[in-house]
Amino acid sequence: GNHPIADELIGSKWKSLSVPTPKGSTDFSLYKLDCQSSTWCIAVGSYVANKPNYVDAQFLTSEVWNGSTWRIVTIFSPRTYAHQIDPGSTPGGDHPTASPQQLSCVTETFCVIAGFWKGVFVEQWDGQGWSEVTAPNYFWRPPGDSEFSGGTCISSSNCLATGGIAVSNGAWRPLIERWNGQTWTIVKLPALPKIFRHGTGFRLTQVECVTSNFCVAFGDPGFGSPTLNAMKWNGGLGRTYPFQGAEPSPHFSA
Repeated sequence: GNHPIADELIGSKWKSLSVPTPKGSTDFSLYKLDCQSSTWCIAVGSYVANKPNYVDAQFLTSEVWNGSTWRIVTIFSPRTYAHQIDPGSTPGGDHPTASPQQLSCVTETFCVIAGFWKGVFVEQWDGQGWSEVTAPNYFWRPPGDSEFSGGTCISSSNCLATGGIAVSNGAWRPLIERWNGQTWTIVKLPALPKIFRHGTGFRLTQVECVTSNFCVAFGDPGFGSPTLNAMKWNGGLGRTYPFQGAEPSPHFSA
């Protein structure tokens, strides 16, 4: 089983920190971290516990660092009686929870985690606790085929989440969505080369931004191609899919 570890670098030495543990938890890990200053960090992870109506169930957890101590904060943790959603995600027995893949903060009162749970999954931090935010799954595949693997926020009104759509066993197509401060929308992507219509395709596992008009989204080498596994955003405006209305979206190029 996993046990939480947190260390702080003071000068040239690391100091071990005490991490509070949720009551009755086992296999507890904090595996995503973002710090805004030396006196404020936030971490997200998961643990397994027995609770009413859920035996050996997995739950999300989150803690905040204030410069001297960690404290547990509220986070939404969906659960189901279904078996493990994705064999590659964190173990959760017959009652798994969402899988956070990326954590990004712009202030102490605005953070986003992106991941998957029966489709894409997003939670937003408001300075007091986490709450789920609706994001669309890709429309021409079953909801569970869409997932986020990466994400970043440039501001509280400009975030990007990257991932993929599973189109068949081992075959993917890239997925990018944007947060404009009010809603998440699917970004129109350039046409993929013909090879991807019958090949394994690729998914985008990370996105990094230098400024609000220059970002690069790139893929996992295991789901890539020697000819194409990354996309670049120039900050311009393209178009969204018809079902999303007339709101413009950022422009990505292969």
